[in-house]
Amino acid sequence: MITDARLKRREEILNAAQQVLFDHGSEKVSLKAVSEQLGLTHAAIYRHFRDKDDLWFSLAQHWLLGTENHLAELLKTPAVSRIDQLHTWLNMLSQTKQDTNRDHPEVFRLYTDIVSDHEEIEKEHLQNLQQQLFGLFQITEPKETDIARMQAILDAFSFFYDPRYKKLWDNSQIRVRQENVWQLTAPQIRKWFDS
Repeated sequence: MITDARLKRREEILNAAQQVLFDHGSEKVSLKAVSEQLGLTHAAIYRHFRDKDDLWFSLAQHWLLGTENHLAELLKTPAVSRIDQLHTWLNMLSQTKQDTNRDHPEVFRLYTDIVSDHEEIEKEHLQNLQQQLFGLFQITEPKETDIARMQAILDAFSFFYDPRYKKLWDNSQIRVRQENVWQLTAPQIRKWFDS
């Protein structure tokens, strides 16, 4: 059984690894560098992570969980309508990924490399996003049509948040393009959920 103290230490290690990554880039991130950042022994890191690959994998998951938690918090704030809240949520999803790619390319590169090697991370992330959308529209027992609709929404905006398209995000019109997709899809989304 994992204790609260162990979970807290693991979180501290992941935060330190992320900071080392921000400060020095991926080639400088080693378990030794992370342990020095925390003032721990190198061996102490091995109590939480098998090796550097396990640390990378966990760091990618940690970043995605942080993104998902941030989006979940947004859904707790009052909104004029669920459709407006969805619009804001989609913008935040895209903005978070695009900003991280621009401001912290080492973190984003780590994430994309890990996801390309471990497709289950991306699958879990997309399922978690879909669950948030079910919650937004108060769907407690999704039917096949509900699942298909949520997948369609995520697919329609994948160009703006999926790392496979990150080379295209530097386009100065990226926000305009996303808003154009929203204007095109919003009427159908309203039909689905406001009826």
